[in-house]
Amino acid sequence: MPPNNWQGYHQGKNRDTTDMDVIAELRNPMTIGAGNVYDVLLITERHDLIDTIFFEYTASLLTHILNDEVTGFTGTDLEKIDQLFNDNVQLNVEGIFYMAAVSYASIYGVSPVGVSIPAEINTTTGEELLQVAWENVDSYRQNYQVKTMPQCRAVMANQVCASCYNLQGRPGQVNSCIQRMNNTSTFLYNPFNWPAPD
Repeated sequence: MPPNNWQGYHQGKNRDTTDMDVIAELRNPMTIGAGNVYDVLLITERHDLIDTIFFEYTASLLTHILNDEVTGFTGTDLEKIDQLFNDNVQLNVEGIFYMAAVSYASIYGVSPVGVSIPAEINTTTGEELLQVAWENVDSYRQNYQVKTMPQCRAVMANQVCASCYNLQGRPGQVNSCIQRMNNTSTFLYNPFNWPAPD
């Protein structure tokens, strides 16, 4: 078990490996070839959990776009949303730039306003995306209250399971997800069951 006693680090994944001890792998890479080291840590947006959309501030960006507060997004609400994505899942260059600004503000705790805007993004649009990213991260930091594991499990069971699986068109999975989130007997079945301050 890792030094922090959290079993979750034993269930990491990379391109073709599962149940990998992430901390051990980062310290001494074994799955990428002898003598190789990881040179990039990639933090990605997940489109399969509705809750993640809220945590990554995508919902707030959509609100600003739909309220005509970000230059460059025009048309009906559906057309504006379509302009943010390359397909049904992947963000376009403006969406990726926005997520990078959110990550920058979250990691460094400073405003991304003033960073370089890629040439393929309209300058005014880029400036507005940076401002929206900072407003969201700053507001979140000022209002954040740590949740206990029981509170996290309740959010997952009572809100996220139904939203996620209904969005995916798999309503038959909702009850299974709720049961998994309510199972506190083992981490294997519930990633929200690990030691945390109450």
